[in-house]
This record gives sequence, structure tokens and C-alpha cells, in this order.
Amino acid sequence: MDLSLIKKRLDEKNFYLTLDIFTSDFKRMFANCRTYNAADTIYYKLANKLEGAFEFLLSKSVVMS
Repeated sequence: MDLSLIKKRLDEKNFYLTLDIFTSDFKRMFANCRTYNAADTIYYKLANKLEGAFEFLLSKSVVMS
């Protein structure tokens, strides 16, 4: 999973039918980055930062019922 595949799915306009599907792809991308890169690499560290920013923005823009 990477950003280009997420963009392709967004462009299709009918793939992400639920927020759970959308967030699952992002979470998989972050997990893959940590799985395939050592903890001391910039990729691993930026995956953590980007995931934190993603979760923060998501929490600010989505009202949970």
C-alpha cells in the first residue's frame, strides 16, 4: 500500500465507500513502512509522524457518534 494506490482509489470515486476502508489503507501503509524499514531510518520515523498527523486531522474533521 502506498500513496499512489490511495490516490488511484480516490480518483475512482467509488472505492472508498466507508471511512473505515479509507483509514484502513492509510494504517496499512504506515504499518508496511515500519515493517520494511528499520526503526532508525527516516522512513520509519516519518511514518510515525505522518500517522500522528493523519489521526489528528481525522479526529478534528470527523464527528464520531
